[in-house]
Amino acid sequence: MLSKSLAGSSRAVFKTALNQSKCLTKVPLRTLFHFRNLNEEIHAEEIHNAHQDNPVVAEAEKIYKPSHTVEFDRVGECLLYSCDPFKHMNIYLKYPYVFYESLIPLSVWMYYVNPLSLTWQYKYWFLLAATAMWWPRAWYIHDMRRRVHKVHLLRGGKVVKITVGQLSGDRWWSWTENHNFNLLTEDKKDFEEDVDKAAFVDEEGQLKYELHTQLDLYEEFQATTLQDAILVFMKEGVIHEPEIFQQVLRGYYIDTSDYTINTGNNMRHLEPWDNNTF
Repeated sequence: MLSKSLAGSSRAVFKTALNQSKCLTKVPLRTLFHFRNLNEEIHAEEIHNAHQDNPVVAEAEKIYKPSHTVEFDRVGECLLYSCDPFKHMNIYLKYPYVFYESLIPLSVWMYYVNPLSLTWQYKYWFLLAATAMWWPRAWYIHDMRRRVHKVHLLRGGKVVKITVGQLSGDRWWSWTENHNFNLLTEDKKDFEEDVDKAAFVDEEGQLKYELHTQLDLYEEFQATTLQDAILVFMKEGVIHEPEIFQQVLRGYYIDTSDYTINTGNNMRHLEPWDNNTF
């Protein structure tokens, strides 16, 4: 009788705990062999079928035909923009980063000497500050990789090659389609409402201000694909093809049916960007 009463009480306790867990979690308990939510599965199947019905290659709606013959080099590239950002940027004495770094010796001295006779819990914050004040500078240098060095239009007019780099001298190349570009306003706070009316190039064919663009898809360092990546075109850069450059950043494909190839032997042997075999 005692064992039966204990068994009955244990079952009651288990049921009570199970009911309490259901009330707390408000999620139906499932095991490995239970079916998932059928509504979610139906919704996922509808999304899958909708994407499967679309063509793999999307038709281009925005095509621009230049008013002049497009000239490509021997590797099928047309230089649109070039710049050396590091020559036009204040790197070492950039405010306020230099102000933060000037406080590092003072923070170390406050931690080591402790002139205010603080307890270790408070003086330890000076040591943390000394190790954290160089972080803004590191992020500033790290963000330089988003400043464009060169932009080439590839033959066919749908893809551009973007060249970026860092202070170490490393260079990376990334290829993206023209429709991935989204222009930002001059204050960098919003997208351009009408990209066709965006006036970011002056009468001389050069940039009026530091231009920021957002790319829907961008492959960084030839390894990581990013979404909504910001690229910066510095005002000091040189636009070699103003007409084509503007339309590319507006998301237009370029009609390169009227083209010519510069076959002049004007490239040095074994250039880092050279991919030809002649």
